Amino acid sequence: MSENGPVDSPARVQARKHLDRSGLLYQKNMLQDSEIAIREAIAADPSFGPAYSSLGAVLKSQGRLVEAENAYRLAIIMDPNYGLAYSQLGSLLQEQSHLLEAEGCFRKAITIFPKARNNYYELAEVLERLNRLDEARNMLAKASEL
Repeated sequence: MSENGPVDSPARVQARKHLDRSGLLYQKNMLQDSEIAIREAIAADPSFGPAYSSLGAVLKSQGRLVEAENAYRLAIIMDPNYGLAYSQLGSLLQEQSHLLEAEGCFRKAITIFPKARNNYYELAEVLERLNRLDEARNMLAKASEL
């Protein structure tokens, strides 16, 4: 452990390098190359949750929704406290009208990152679609307080 917190393992350092490269490729809309870099990150450190979350985003961008959902779920398994994965999975499930599961994902994301306003808005949208309007208004009020 260093003064700044835990030191990453060599495998994690390598995985982060691949993931950083994938992000640059993704920004250039080079989705296949980004996916390859992410898969290299996963190969370097199979327990690195953010890599699976990034893989889900790339797969979703390619319209590969079942694979994206599986990647988000793996991200959560690898790192149950990685709030972004819950938010990403919730968004995907909401788009597919799996509203009750999406609600659970957004609630978990809020528990992990209570200051992330977007999760409250997303949850409010899900609650509105479930015709739970008072709860939806409550979520919108909470979001506006942040």
